[in-house]
Amino acid sequence: MPPLVTQLLSSALTKLPHPEKKAVYLTFDDGPHPEITPWVIEQLAQHHARATFFLIGQNMDKYPDLSVDWYRSHGHAVGHHTYNHLNGLKTSSAVYYENVEKCARMVGSDLFRPPYGKMKPSQYLHLAKRYQIVLWHLVTYDFDKAVTPKSIVEHVSLNAENGSIIVFHDSEKAYGNLKKSLPEVLKVLHERGFEFEVLQNIFAKKL
Repeated sequence: MPPLVTQLLSSALTKLPHPEKKAVYLTFDDGPHPEITPWVIEQLAQHHARATFFLIGQNMDKYPDLSVDWYRSHGHAVGHHTYNHLNGLKTSSAVYYENVEKCARMVGSDLFRPPYGKMKPSQYLHLAKRYQIVLWHLVTYDFDKAVTPKSIVEHVSLNAENGSIIVFHDSEKAYGNLKKSLPEVLKVLHERGFEFEVLQNIFAKKL
């Protein structure tokens, strides 16, 4: 995340160093997906890893079996990611707020990640009063066909620090890279002594 962005969005999370252990925060955007999300959950379980999933309301309606309770029953946390994956810069504020709040009611979490990490300054100021806005320290670009699984693993393993918030996507567009990179990222970070925490644990008292 560029320093200028983190300065402008001062209350948004990009890193969250854990006070008691060496931890990273894996996050997954754009789910749920009926095949990919359960696969991700399975990979996480193999490494005793927990993660935070930022859900799109429209996908929740399409796949009701993958409910908020389902995620939590597997030890994971959830946040919201708008109902229709809207780009705040290209959307009127009234429409954007309505879309955000519709998804927030479905998810029941105060953790919000704006799609693309993009909002108008006025939207950020308005929503930051109600939600903890979560951005990232490392993004994998797993959805980009120009990126390779090997480069994803190298990027994360070389740059992960205590408190890094790392973005993957449990989506069809990202799955080609995800299925080859996620198991390796989990293995490498585990070998480096990282634990995998959920953001909601840190904010339980604050929220």
